[in-house]
Amino acid sequence: MRPFRVQAPFGDVVALDDLRDHCRQIGAEHDAKITAAAAAAVDYLDGYSGRLGRCILEQKWAFPLTSTGQTVRLPFPDSRDFKLEYRDGAGDWQVVPDITFGTAHDYVWVETNNVDQEGPLFITAVAGAESASDIPDRIKQIVRALTVLWFDTPSTVTIDARAQEMPHGIETMIRSLRNVA
Repeated sequence: MRPFRVQAPFGDVVALDDLRDHCRQIGAEHDAKITAAAAAAVDYLDGYSGRLGRCILEQKWAFPLTSTGQTVRLPFPDSRDFKLEYRDGAGDWQVVPDITFGTAHDYVWVETNNVDQEGPLFITAVAGAESASDIPDRIKQIVRALTVLWFDTPSTVTIDARAQEMPHGIETMIRSLRNVA
Protein backbone atom coordinates (compact mmCIF):
# COMPACT_ATOMS: atom_id res chain seq x y z
CA MET A 1 0.00 0.00 0.00
CA ARG A 2 1.29 3.46 -0.91
CA PRO A 3 1.81 6.29 1.55
CA PHE A 4 -0.88 8.94 1.56
CA ARG A 5 -1.10 12.55 2.68
CA VAL A 6 -2.92 13.12 5.96
CA GLN A 7 -2.47 16.88 6.25
CA ALA A 8 -1.99 19.18 3.27
CA PRO A 9 0.55 22.00 3.30
CA PHE A 10 -0.59 25.46 4.29
CA GLY A 11 0.66 28.65 2.66
CA ASP A 12 2.14 29.82 -0.61
CA VAL A 13 5.47 28.62 -1.95
CA VAL A 14 5.91 31.94 -3.77
CA ALA A 15 4.02 35.12 -2.85
CA LEU A 16 1.37 36.35 -5.27
CA ASP A 17 3.12 39.74 -5.73
CA ASP A 18 6.28 37.91 -6.81
CA LEU A 19 4.30 35.75 -9.25
CA ARG A 20 2.52 38.84 -10.65
CA ASP A 21 5.90 40.40 -11.32
CA HIS A 22 7.17 37.26 -13.09
CA CYS A 23 3.99 37.06 -15.16
CA ARG A 24 4.39 40.77 -16.04
CA GLN A 25 1.01 41.69 -14.59
CA ILE A 26 0.10 44.82 -12.68
CA GLY A 27 -2.89 44.75 -10.38
CA ALA A 28 -5.28 41.98 -9.43
CA GLU A 29 -7.04 41.51 -12.78
CA HIS A 30 -5.41 38.11 -13.50
CA ASP A 31 -4.81 36.95 -9.90
CA ALA A 32 -7.16 33.97 -10.19
CA LYS A 33 -5.37 32.71 -13.31
CA ILE A 34 -1.92 33.28 -11.74
CA THR A 35 -2.97 31.56 -8.53
CA ALA A 36 -4.38 28.60 -10.47
CA ALA A 37 -1.16 28.28 -12.51
CA ALA A 38 0.95 28.44 -9.31
CA ALA A 39 -1.23 25.81 -7.59
CA ALA A 40 -0.86 23.55 -10.64
CA ALA A 41 2.92 24.07 -10.57
CA VAL A 42 3.18 23.14 -6.89
CA ASP A 43 0.87 20.16 -7.39
CA TYR A 44 3.00 19.00 -10.34
CA LEU A 45 6.18 19.14 -8.23
CA ASP A 46 5.08 18.28 -4.69
CA GLY A 47 4.63 15.11 -2.66
CA TYR A 48 4.86 11.38 -3.25
CA SER A 49 3.74 11.44 -6.88
CA GLY A 50 5.13 14.91 -7.62
CA ARG A 51 7.91 15.44 -10.12
CA LEU A 52 10.43 16.45 -7.41
CA GLY A 53 9.68 13.37 -5.29
CA ARG A 54 9.74 15.47 -2.12
CA CYS A 55 7.49 17.71 -0.07
CA ILE A 56 7.91 21.43 -0.64
CA LEU A 57 5.96 22.90 2.30
CA GLU A 58 5.37 21.06 5.57
CA GLN A 59 2.75 18.32 5.34
CA LYS A 60 1.94 15.09 7.14
CA TRP A 61 2.06 11.64 5.49
CA ALA A 62 1.01 8.16 6.60
CA PHE A 63 2.98 5.01 5.76
CA PRO A 64 0.90 1.82 6.20
CA LEU A 65 2.36 -1.01 8.28
CA THR A 66 1.62 -4.72 7.94
CA SER A 67 3.47 -5.49 11.20
CA THR A 68 5.26 -3.48 13.89
CA GLY A 69 8.57 -5.07 12.94
CA GLN A 70 8.31 -3.83 9.38
CA THR A 71 10.91 -1.42 8.00
CA VAL A 72 9.43 1.40 5.90
CA ARG A 73 11.39 3.19 3.20
CA LEU A 74 10.75 6.93 3.42
CA PRO A 75 10.31 8.63 0.05
CA PHE A 76 11.03 12.10 1.41
CA PRO A 77 14.55 13.24 2.33
CA ASP A 78 13.52 15.42 5.28
CA SER A 79 10.99 13.23 7.13
CA ARG A 80 10.68 13.93 10.85
CA ASP A 81 8.30 13.85 13.86
CA PHE A 82 7.51 10.13 13.58
CA LYS A 83 4.46 8.72 15.33
CA LEU A 84 2.63 5.39 15.31
CA GLU A 85 -1.04 6.14 14.67
CA TYR A 86 -4.33 4.48 13.82
CA ARG A 87 -7.78 5.69 12.88
CA ASP A 88 -10.50 5.28 15.48
CA GLY A 89 -14.13 4.37 14.77
CA ALA A 90 -14.92 8.02 13.98
CA GLY A 91 -12.06 8.22 11.46
CA ASP A 92 -9.92 10.47 13.67
CA TRP A 93 -6.18 9.88 14.00
CA GLN A 94 -5.04 8.57 17.40
CA VAL A 95 -1.43 8.30 18.56
CA VAL A 96 -0.17 5.04 20.08
CA PRO A 97 1.75 6.22 23.18
CA ASP A 98 5.27 5.29 24.28
CA ILE A 99 6.60 4.17 20.91
CA THR A 100 10.29 4.21 20.00
CA PHE A 101 11.44 4.43 16.39
CA GLY A 102 14.65 3.39 14.73
CA THR A 103 15.95 5.22 11.69
CA ALA A 104 18.80 4.65 9.27
CA HIS A 105 19.35 6.47 6.00
CA ASP A 106 15.92 6.53 4.30
CA TYR A 107 14.29 3.90 6.55
CA VAL A 108 12.22 3.96 9.74
CA TRP A 109 10.82 1.16 11.89
CA VAL A 110 8.96 0.73 15.18
CA GLU A 111 11.37 -0.57 17.83
CA THR A 112 8.65 -1.13 20.44
CA ASN A 113 6.93 -4.47 19.86
CA ASN A 114 4.25 -4.39 22.58
CA VAL A 115 1.58 -2.59 20.55
CA ASP A 116 -1.92 -3.68 21.60
CA GLN A 117 -3.83 -1.80 18.92
CA GLU A 118 -6.15 -3.71 16.62
CA GLY A 119 -6.68 -2.58 13.08
CA PRO A 120 -4.32 -0.93 10.59
CA LEU A 121 -1.32 0.93 11.98
CA PHE A 122 0.55 3.74 10.25
CA ILE A 123 3.85 5.43 10.81
CA THR A 124 3.12 9.11 10.29
CA ALA A 125 5.76 11.72 9.57
CA VAL A 126 6.06 15.36 8.67
CA ALA A 127 8.12 16.40 5.66
CA GLY A 128 8.80 19.67 3.83
CA ALA A 129 9.95 23.15 4.78
CA GLU A 130 8.35 24.68 7.87
CA SER A 131 7.73 27.99 6.06
CA ALA A 132 8.13 29.51 2.62
CA SER A 133 11.32 31.26 3.76
CA ASP A 134 12.88 27.81 4.33
CA ILE A 135 12.21 26.58 0.78
CA PRO A 136 15.35 26.51 -1.38
CA ASP A 137 15.43 29.33 -3.93
CA ARG A 138 15.89 26.83 -6.78
CA ILE A 139 12.52 25.23 -5.97
CA LYS A 140 10.86 28.66 -5.83
CA GLN A 141 12.39 29.50 -9.21
CA ILE A 142 10.92 26.32 -10.72
CA VAL A 143 7.49 27.27 -9.35
CA ARG A 144 7.87 30.77 -10.84
CA ALA A 145 8.96 29.38 -14.22
CA LEU A 146 6.10 26.87 -14.37
CA THR A 147 3.60 29.53 -13.27
CA VAL A 148 4.73 31.88 -16.06
CA LEU A 149 4.74 29.02 -18.58
CA TRP A 150 1.22 27.91 -17.69
CA PHE A 151 -0.07 31.48 -17.30
CA ASP A 152 1.18 32.46 -20.76
CA THR A 153 0.49 29.10 -22.44
CA PRO A 154 -2.12 27.10 -20.51
CA SER A 155 -1.96 24.18 -22.97
CA THR A 156 0.89 22.14 -24.44
CA VAL A 157 3.94 24.21 -25.37
CA THR A 158 4.79 24.23 -29.08
CA ILE A 159 8.41 24.76 -30.06
CA ASP A 160 9.45 24.57 -33.74
CA ALA A 161 6.06 23.04 -34.62
CA ARG A 162 6.68 20.15 -32.18
CA ALA A 163 4.62 19.74 -29.02
CA GLN A 164 6.80 19.48 -25.92
CA GLU A 165 5.60 18.85 -22.41
CA MET A 166 8.28 20.90 -20.64
CA PRO A 167 10.99 23.29 -21.80
CA HIS A 168 14.49 21.86 -21.38
CA GLY A 169 15.65 24.53 -18.90
CA ILE A 170 12.81 23.85 -16.47
CA GLU A 171 13.29 20.10 -16.80
CA THR A 172 17.01 20.50 -16.06
CA MET A 173 16.24 22.46 -12.87
CA ILE A 174 13.74 19.80 -11.78
CA ARG A 175 16.13 16.93 -12.50
CA SER A 176 18.88 18.52 -10.39
CA LEU A 177 16.58 18.64 -7.33
CA ARG A 178 14.67 15.40 -7.80
CA ASN A 179 14.69 12.97 -4.90
CA VAL A 180 14.82 9.53 -6.47
CA ALA A 181 13.27 7.00 -4.11
